[in-house]
Formats: sequence, C-alpha cells, structure tokens
Amino acid sequence: MWAHGINQYAVTTSSTAPTSGWTSITATTSLGNTTVDGLVQNTTYYVWVKDQAGNVSAAKSVNTLVAVAQIGTTLYASLQGAIDAVPANNVQTVVTLLTDTTESIGIAGGKNVYLNLNGKVVTGTQDYAIYNDNNATLTLSGGTVIGNSIAVINSGTTVMVSGILQNCGATIFSTTSHIYWYGMVIDMPITSTPPVVFNTGVFSMTGGTIYASGEALQTTGTNARSYVSNSTLYANYVTVFNNNGGITSVSNSVIHSGGAYVANTDGNSSGIVFYNCSIPAGEGVILNQNIARVYTTTAGSEYQVEYFGNLSANRVDFCAYWTADFNGTKYWYTTTLSTNAIANNGKAWVAKINKSNHLNHTGAYTTLVYITPTAGATMTLVLQIDTTI
Repeated sequence: MWAHGINQYAVTTSSTAPTSGWTSITATTSLGNTTVDGLVQNTTYYVWVKDQAGNVSAAKSVNTLVAVAQIGTTLYASLQGAIDAVPANNVQTVVTLLTDTTESIGIAGGKNVYLNLNGKVVTGTQDYAIYNDNNATLTLSGGTVIGNSIAVINSGTTVMVSGILQNCGATIFSTTSHIYWYGMVIDMPITSTPPVVFNTGVFSMTGGTIYASGEALQTTGTNARSYVSNSTLYANYVTVFNNNGGITSVSNSVIHSGGAYVANTDGNSSGIVFYNCSIPAGEGVILNQNIARVYTTTAGSEYQVEYFGNLSANRVDFCAYWTADFNGTKYWYTTTLSTNAIANNGKAWVAKINKSNHLNHTGAYTTLVYITPTAGATMTLVLQIDTTI
C-alpha cells in the first residue's frame, strides 16, 4: 500500500534501486503518460517510483529501440516502417535515414517519397534493395544503396539527385517507367554480366557517373528511351548498348570503354546519338548500324555528323532542316566515307550541316539519315538526329 500516493520517480540504467536522481511530481497513483527526454537508443532502462513515506517500488524495465528513419519529429525502427507511414496521396513526404540499415524496402503505388539517405547506406536483403512500384514516385539523395543483384527496380518514377548505387548485378532495372538522374554515381566494383542500367522505359541522367565492369547502359524495347547529358560513363565491355528498337541520346558527356565497344546496337530500329561528346580513341570502337556522333564547329555556324552505320552501303545521305519549319526547305547533304579513329573498320559517313544553307536560323535542327544499301535500291530512313546550333 502506497502512503499518500507516488510523489517521485527515477529512470536508471542499473537494476539496483537508486539513492539519488529522483524527480518530484504532484502526488498521484500512476505515472501515466510521462515523457522522459535524453535517453539513448538500444539501451535497457529501469523505472522506479517512491511514495511520500519513502517506499521504493520494484523496477520496471524497458528497452529503447534504434531509430533508423524519421519523418518530421516521428522516429521509426526501420526504413520500411517509415515508408509504410507515408500516405498514398501522391504528396511528397521526406523520409530521412538516420543510420545504416540492412533491409529491402518496397514503395507502394500512390506514395511519393523523398528519401534523404543522409550519407548513410541501405543494403538490400533480397535480390533488390529498393522496389518502386507502379504509380509510385521515389526521389533518392545523398547516400549509398547496395543490392545483392539489383540496387533499384523501378516500375514507377524514380528521381536520383545524388549519391552512390552499388550492387552485384544490374544496378537499376527500369521497366515501363521513368528514371530521372541528377549527379548520381553508380559504382559496379566487381565483374558482372548484367548492365548497370537496364532500361525498358524512360531513363534520364544529368551530371551523373557510371562505373561498370560490364555494360554501362542498355536500352531495350520499342518504347525504351535513354537521355544522358553532362555525365561520364566508364565500362569494361560495352558502354552504351541498344536493342530491339531502343533509342539513346547522349550529349556533352565523356564516354570511356576499356573493352571492345564504346557503343553497339542490334541494327534494325535501335539508335544511338552522341552530341558534343568526347569519345577517346583507342578505348574501343563504335560498332553496328544506327549510331552517330554530332558536334558543333566553327563557332556554332555548322555541325558535323559522323554516321557509323552500314559502311558497305551504296550511299548515305543526310537531310537537314530547321526543326521549327518542317514544311520549309530541306537541304540534302551527300556524305563521304571518311577515316575515323573510333569507327568500326576505321571509317564513318561524314558531312557538315551549314547554318548558312538554312537562312542562318538559330535553334533546333533535325538531321535525317538515309541509307541506300545497294545501287538502285530504295532509300531507307534509319536515324533522326536533333541538334541545337
């Protein structure tokens, strides 16, 4: 029987009853919802109460959890727990990672998550580290994501602002979906067959870096599109590969290959365009049809097109026009088969598009590449190139 109720309590890390450190309260029969600040995560605490006669209770123990993630002022014991708390109303919610965590997380449709990795590491326990579902939006920033096979599977929309992705297989697997990438670094530190980015949807990268032991970027499928700008790509096999109708545009970037090929397509309807890109000679070749490099020259008054396509064709012609005036004058350029250090068999079809031929219009130009495979054959459109001068 407590004499006149509880009037003091203490919280300790020792199971021995305290002789000091008591906190006085108004006499009561229960502590109720009492808040104690300054506790340490992952620690066992003992709670004691004392009545006015000085009687001390037996201790009640409680374990504090490790806060892994945070939304506002609310702490969560796992990253998935914080993700689950995000409402499925397509309104962006910031989730901050507070410590390294080993778990694979899923983001359900309707959720819009800004995941501030906060310099910490997410290591997946399944084949993937992060799965972004249909109609879900994920923004990644400022940390490292490591997958056992795939770091990020994207079926919705993923925006990568900064940070590092590492894994043992394809770092990003993008289905019929959108990935936007700004300043992210992908590091494939071990030998692996899958490409670092396997895209069958829409992939956009600005200011990022890919380090690949195999392929860096593969774009596959009729509706697949990849857009890379102001970035650096390294690969030990194929840096950029397109397949089954995929289209890739790379601008103002540096493309390295320590393997056989800088770029390769399956021919057919796939295409790759490098615009104002540095492609060092001696680091692999550009192979197969429907690949072109474009760069502006002479203070922006013209641009040169190098088409690394069918070198055995009877002829290749470029049709260029000011994009804003599709029905206006289209100027045809007859190409020459010229020596090129990065072309397969050391050659490429080359022509310069002069702004003066198009009334000196400034802005977007379109160049259509046509192949005539053999003498007397039908001319076929194989690639469209969009350029700004």
